[in-house]
Amino acid sequence: MNYRRSKHTSCVLSNGNVLVVGGLGDCGSLNIPEVYDASSDTWTIGPKMAQDRYYRTVDYLPDGFGTIVVIGGTSDSSCLESTEIYRS
Repeated sequence: MNYRRSKHTSCVLSNGNVLVVGGLGDCGSLNIPEVYDASSDTWTIGPKMAQDRYYRTVDYLPDGFGTIVVIGGTSDSSCLESTEIYRS
């Protein structure tokens, strides 16, 4: 893992990798997702989210493309009403 974090969410992607989203890091809430590839035991930094967030939920969309939606949560300054899409 490139960024230490707590209060994050993780989910297994359709390709078997693990997506880790948000959380609290050393300097506050994070907007940098990371993907763990168990076959190579490596972490890759994903594209930054529009909003840093923790205490959020992550759900799969039944679209056949492995799309994941990140919903709500809290940032360092407020509760969030926004969603973000991650495509694996």
